[in-house]
Amino acid sequence: MTVRITKIIVFGVSVLHIDGQLRMENVSALMSEYRELTGSVALDLSQLQSADATGVAALLEIASLGAELRGVSGYISLLLSQNS
Repeated sequence: MTVRITKIIVFGVSVLHIDGQLRMENVSALMSEYRELTGSVALDLSQLQSADATGVAALLEIASLGAELRGVSGYISLLLSQNS
């Protein structure tokens, strides 16, 4: 498994759980899932193990559009900060 994206609604917030390794070949699926959401959106990254440059760019783009990033590990935080 490279990545698994699961959508749930918690107290009116659409949450996308991203588990595994977010790579270029999975970014279109993530963006498609994100575009289907309305209202408040959060990405739960607590189970995200790694992301390539395209995956990091997608996370930053979604965050710039107003999504909250939750459960960001130190490693993922470092990747995000190096590319912001």
